[in-house]
Amino acid sequence: MIIDSIQTMESEGLTGLSGSVGQVRYAAAEFIKVAKTLNIPTVLVGHVTKEGMVAGPMVLSHMVDTVLFLEGEKNTGTRILRCLKNRFGTIDEVGIFAMQEGGMTEIKNPEQLFLNKGNNAPVQS
Repeated sequence: MIIDSIQTMESEGLTGLSGSVGQVRYAAAEFIKVAKTLNIPTVLVGHVTKEGMVAGPMVLSHMVDTVLFLEGEKNTGTRILRCLKNRFGTIDEVGIFAMQEGGMTEIKNPEQLFLNKGNNAPVQS
């Protein structure tokens, strides 16, 4: 299940606008309950502010098992996936991907991005 975005979810049974602490907490709790009951992986997508923080209340970060950021790089078309919270393991690794016509593909030798400074395209192995 993929929810994009949790800050736009709203329950009529609760007061407050979508994105408010109560609405985000309630929506996240309901989706988490469904995910656990049905044993299905769930991704709650949240907006990010210009400063790079999860938009809206921080309650969402506290409710989930993992917080991932997928960041874009303007000049090379690369995307960096990094973990800010992982209840089950380390947050010391990053994934580096390239945007291709068929979608995102892993860059197997990311050091090549830094070695080929004159080339703006990611190097695939």
